[in-house]
This record gives sequence, C-alpha cells and structure tokens, in this order.
Amino acid sequence: MLLSWHIYVTIIEYSDKFREWKEVSVSPVIRISDATYEKLGAIAVPFRDTPESVIERLLDEYSRVNGKLRSEEEGQAQGGFSSLDPDLPGSLSHTKIRQATFDGEKISRPNWNTLVRFAHKVGLRKLGSYDELRTVATANVVKGEYEDDGFTYLSDADMSIQGLSADSAWESSLNLARSLGVPIEVELEWRNKPEATHPGEKGILAWLPEN
Repeated sequence: MLLSWHIYVTIIEYSDKFREWKEVSVSPVIRISDATYEKLGAIAVPFRDTPESVIERLLDEYSRVNGKLRSEEEGQAQGGFSSLDPDLPGSLSHTKIRQATFDGEKISRPNWNTLVRFAHKVGLRKLGSYDELRTVATANVVKGEYEDDGFTYLSDADMSIQGLSADSAWESSLNLARSLGVPIEVELEWRNKPEATHPGEKGILAWLPEN
C-alpha cells in the first residue's frame, strides 16, 4: 500500500527544452502494509479523514501523552512532588503540610491554619496597622482576644483569626502573599484515604512576585 505524504521536497531538474535548471517539488511516498492501512481505516472518521489526517491525529496524541509523561517524570525527579497551579490546585481536603514558607520564613510545625496565622502576622508587621491588614485580608479577623466560633487568639499580634478549611486557608494565604508582594511555598501530601483527591501523592504550591 502506498501513501503520498503532503510534505514537499525541492529537487533540481535540468530542462533540455529551455536549456536551464529549474526547481521541481515532488511528494515523497512511503509504503505501509495492508494490515496497518486497515488499522488506520478503523479509526478514521468517514467522509472527513484522509490517511494523512489520521496519522497527524495519532502524532498529536503521542505528543500530548509523551509530554504528560515527561512532566510526571520531572515531578518525580524533584523528590516525587508535582507542581500544582496555585490558582487551581484542586481539592486540598485530606492533605497535610510537610513544609511551608511565607516571605522566605520557614513555618515551624505547619498546618493549614498555622500558615494563615503566620501570614497574617507577617501582614500586620509589613502593613503597620490592623486596619490596613483588614483591607487586604480575606479571613475573618478580629482585633483583640476572641476565642468563640472557631477563632484563635494570637497574643503576639493581639488579634484573633477564625479557623479555615484547607482550601480556604490556601486561598487566604495566597491572597495575602500577592497583596504584600512576598513569596509563598507549601509542600503538601494527600492522606492515603479513598476520599482524598490524590491519595498518597505529594505536591508543591508556590507563588513568587514578579519583581
């Protein structure tokens, strides 16, 4: 079975008639077995596909899958951590934080709510006042001591912050990092349980200011 590829090469041909050299474009031809041709026909869309379009679609799919595999291999090469989109990380329920930094400072014994509290303390220090912090914070923050309704009092900052879910904690901390123009990075791991989005897998959430 012969297939003509629509990829053209240029050759030089001598014309006796005009006594000059001229360029001529020809189509290379490849030979495939009848069995392979039948396989191509089996995945072709009737009245639309040509042998070339089927092969092109197969090559596109190969590139997509191969690119995904390379990305996964790169993630494994970085200690098994996959890089996550900070704006669309998927559900963070049933995750635990292995390590976290905010504004370059490492957080001791981090979890999602200690990340939020640390970020707000950095925000208060940088902005200089509680009122300024309230203008950029998305978490529920109360000045002074208040420990009802899930709030935790931070004595060293004289403010109280309401506890958040993992998803809301990340959104709040990321929002503060962007508002302050400081980097944030979290190494996390999904717990090995069926209800987790990626049981047993690890990921990195990070955002860096442009300047």
